[in-house]
Amino acid sequence: MSDYCSDLTKDHDRVIFNDVDEIIVLDPDIDTPLVDYLEAVDTTTRVITPLGLEIIHMKARENDYDYSRGMFAQRKFVRVNGWYSKPCITNIPIIWGPDGHGSSYGEIYVDPNLYLFHLKWFDDKFHKDRHKERLKQRWINKKGQEIIVGAGSWTWSERTYQIVTNGFMRMPIDLHEQGFEFTDYRKRLKESFTPRPNPVRDMYLIHGFRGNDLRIIPEKFIGTI
Repeated sequence: MSDYCSDLTKDHDRVIFNDVDEIIVLDPDIDTPLVDYLEAVDTTTRVITPLGLEIIHMKARENDYDYSRGMFAQRKFVRVNGWYSKPCITNIPIIWGPDGHGSSYGEIYVDPNLYLFHLKWFDDKFHKDRHKERLKQRWINKKGQEIIVGAGSWTWSERTYQIVTNGFMRMPIDLHEQGFEFTDYRKRLKESFTPRPNPVRDMYLIHGFRGNDLRIIPEKFIGTI
């Protein structure tokens, strides 16, 4: 993917690399299309990072997801996650870390108007069913060891997964009454972008911190996803 996207920078002003469940959204207060907004960023800003927000299904307050309706008409809560604040928009050749976490480029610009909404936890029933399916996908390596397909949380036991997802329901909402203001988090992201050793080459990674509360998505976002 790094090679493919790097080649695209030869003919395109900006290239974006995201997972399928990660959607970049421009703050609706900015009255311009996303593409026009990115084109207006100074070309000396090589790599752009949106703020990573995980959409959390508060199942005690919200219904199962209705696919005939928009996302933000049904989901109102997000958690900051530095791990998903990816350096994913580039105008230069780049090498990304696995799944786009981290990059070979040593500078970071955390845009004040861009958000990366991560959809993994958007619906309790969907992601628990998905987790069960992933746990069934196994193979035997050359040493005869059983390997679970996937990585990270997809390899947790069903019980562990249940404990973690139930933990979302106990998170406080807007603990310090900051609303949808994330200046401190963006500053923390920039400061945490440091080189980390890698078997192939040094990579720059953002520390994977998470917010300690949930924030309420403003109504202005309704219709963007």
